[in-house]
Amino acid sequence: MAQQLWIGIWELYFGDWTLGNELLDEVTALEKRHKPRIDNTLFAIRKLRTQAAKTYRQ
Repeated sequence: MAQQLWIGIWELYFGDWTLGNELLDEVTALEKRHKPRIDNTLFAIRKLRTQAAKTYRQ
């Protein structure tokens, strides 16, 4: 799961934006299934890195 997260983030910065979001969607969907959530920081990382990638691509 961690590897897929970082590949998704890499895609947001340098590769295919859509593919990156699809990978991150899969990771967060898996995380949302667990009660209680295993890692709440995952959602914060995604939000922060997505915003930073948008800025980087401009």
